Amino acid sequence: MSPTEVAVVAPESNCQRSLSGAFVKPLPCSQFLVAALVLLLLAYFISRTFSRPLSYLADQVQHIEQSSDFSLRLAYIPSDKDEAGQAAHAVNRLMDSLQAALSESNKVVDDVAKGQFDSRIAGEFKGDLLALKEGVNGSASSVQR
Repeated sequence: MSPTEVAVVAPESNCQRSLSGAFVKPLPCSQFLVAALVLLLLAYFISRTFSRPLSYLADQVQHIEQSSDFSLRLAYIPSDKDEAGQAAHAVNRLMDSLQAALSESNKVVDDVAKGQFDSRIAGEFKGDLLALKEGVNGSASSVQR
């Protein structure tokens, strides 16, 4: 066959032979478009299921950070079983610890300012909040002497 010749191959029937040798009936274009549209919609709704709780979590943490109001908590927790719900609970526990440490620190400092030198932070803290507790209690003790 020369380079300018074209070979025309007629299908054996309404079906075309696939690479594996089985006969495959091609989908009409409209069915393909409907299937593609259904898959795109399904992918959109699945992605929204994951992104909505994470977006809410990010917005609320940003609001707490901007306001520096440690009494705020994440009120809407969609599920305890997914990562977003677990993260929301962890943020609420962190806010509880921060608020307790700051509240107790403020009380001790206020008491020292009033001349009441026996006030101490009594809560159980760890990490940087423990360092804050030890620093405030140490300062109160040194002023008392």
